Amino acid sequence: MRLYLVRHGEAGDSTTWQGDDALRPMTEEGFKEIKKVGKVLAAMGTGPEVIITSPLVRARQTADTLAKKLSVPVEEDERLAPGCDLGKLAGVLAKYGSARAVMVTGHNPDFAEMVGDLISVSQAPAQVAMKKGACVCVDISVPHRSHGTLAGHGVLEWLLTPGMARALSH
Repeated sequence: MRLYLVRHGEAGDSTTWQGDDALRPMTEEGFKEIKKVGKVLAAMGTGPEVIITSPLVRARQTADTLAKKLSVPVEEDERLAPGCDLGKLAGVLAKYGSARAVMVTGHNPDFAEMVGDLISVSQAPAQVAMKKGACVCVDISVPHRSHGTLAGHGVLEWLLTPGMARALSH
């Protein structure tokens, strides 16, 4: 399975946000950034069958914006909320075991840590920088289904930063 992990777009400042953090939306700049990321992903032919998102507003907005560019459905899953780990991700992906490609949208530090764990076979996970709006493509091998873990069963295919998407979308 090809797994695309997308960190939500730029959101309002968490230190000045008044209210429930789960409701903090993306900024106008965040929407612009994600639209460019979506344009580049569509041009690359990424083709996920579904986008699964954290229920937090900024992640859902990211997923919905990408879904319009990629013409795919969006589903929410509570397990992708902050605090997600490889065990929860494996549970999310189990529902889509026959899918060729799946995209998930969520949060850091969870996504950067999960990518590091996916692509590392040592005790120390690989370090991966995921700026807001970044997309990482990891090819997950089949053995994780029999071992019950995704750790070490991924190959990093590429990382698309929002800056790269800006440059490529002109």
